[in-house]
Formats: sequence, C-alpha cells, structure tokens
Amino acid sequence: VGAFEIDCAAVPRAQLVRVLTSDMNYDPWYGADEAKKPVDWKKLGLVRQARTLTATAKEHEWQLHQLRLGQLCGGAGVEGVYLAEVRSSDLRPHPHAPWRFKPRQRVLANVTDLGVLLKVGPASGLVWVTRISTGKPVAGGALTVYSPRGDVGLRGRTGAEGILRLPGA
Repeated sequence: VGAFEIDCAAVPRAQLVRVLTSDMNYDPWYGADEAKKPVDWKKLGLVRQARTLTATAKEHEWQLHQLRLGQLCGGAGVEGVYLAEVRSSDLRPHPHAPWRFKPRQRVLANVTDLGVLLKVGPASGLVWVTRISTGKPVAGGALTVYSPRGDVGLRGRTGAEGILRLPGA
C-alpha cells in the first residue's frame, strides 16, 4: 500500500454512549455490505478529521507503523477514545475470494494504560481496574457506569485492590 486515507475523530465522553449504541458497526468482522456504508460523523456528533498518509516501505517489504490517533483525530492528548476508518485505493478484491474484500476498515480504539474488566451477574458484579504497563491495581479510580440510553447508573471509586463492586444486572 503506497498511500491510505484515514477519517477519524476523537470521541468525547458526552458522545461515547451514542457511538457505542448506534447502528454503526466497528467490529473487525462486520460484513462487506456494512463496510460500503461510510460513517455518519454528524449523526454521531463527532468532528471528522480527514488525512492521507503515505507509506515509506519499499515494495514487498513489510513495515509496521503506529498511528498517533490523538494527533490525527483531533484529540486533546494521547489517551482517549477514537473512531477511525481507513481505506486505500491500492487495495483490490482477491479474484478467488472477492467476498472477503472490505473497502473500509473501521476501529473504535480506546488509547489508555488502564485495563478494565467488567463482570456482571444477576445478583452482583464488579469492575476491576489495573495499569496495563505494570499490572498493578488502580486504587481510587473514578468510575461511571452508564445505561444504554446514556443515563448514569452508578458512580464510584475503586478500592485498594482496584475493584468497585456493583449491584446485579
């Protein structure tokens, strides 16, 4: 791939529930038909940034590049949630498997050093927060649990072991 286009946006906290509960699919296994529909950035309340990036690799040479989503997508810093859609006119369907071709690749990326595990059962649940870089629990971490409608369901702080206990589902 010599060049690719990226459309992306920082997802502010106020828009996160809207993005997560929209009919837009950002999973890597979404169907090719879904991939033909571009993201409706305005409907999601996001400010789209469009960029074209070029690759510096020689032909037939693999290189891995990290995208700095905070800079590319209009974020306030490095960490944050970003919605990105990447495409390249250099990519073509494979003649023996055209059904696998997705002209757009989409990702909802949570750029953070926090690992968050949520477990919810009928009678109780918990959120466990650790630092990815150290594996150590995050004590005193402020958490907000939202309903699918965007209503605040619960606010709390993690204890010394990085755990916040929740009521059941």
